[in-house]
Amino acid sequence: TVRDILEELLRHGVRRIVLINAHLENQNFLVEGIELARQRHDLEKLGCKILLTGWAPFVKDDTLDALFNGKFPGWDPEHAALLETSAMLGINPDVVDMEKLPDEAAPRYPKYSIFPTPPDIVTKNGALAPATGSSIEKGKLILADVFEGYAHAFRDEFGLAPAYR
Repeated sequence: TVRDILEELLRHGVRRIVLINAHLENQNFLVEGIELARQRHDLEKLGCKILLTGWAPFVKDDTLDALFNGKFPGWDPEHAALLETSAMLGINPDVVDMEKLPDEAAPRYPKYSIFPTPPDIVTKNGALAPATGSSIEKGKLILADVFEGYAHAFRDEFGLAPAYR
């Protein structure tokens, strides 16, 4: 699917492409789609550049320290928890049901994967950390970092004209 979409964008003359991945498990599929498109198209000859990024790398350490009182648990356990819920509240609060926020944490979180997944490393709702404490204000802090990071990255990589800066 990614290859097909990229090929159509290239066919239609798009030369600045950004893929934003917000789900770790999709990373390899996105890279594969990009590589398959590259096998069929000479991006340099076309003058095309493709960026693959996420949003998490742009959230500043100072912001994480402020949101977690200096005790940020890491991005993996934060999946579907305070950061992502707050970001969604900052984008579109009407789609977040605050009554259903997970408030439990997995009893343990190893730094490796186990197959099959043992019951003590996940919660019944699938979240690994609580989302309680999420807010629009926290989401706006997170999004400000992300959008600032995107602006710099896109400007640096695509060399946008001063009128767009």
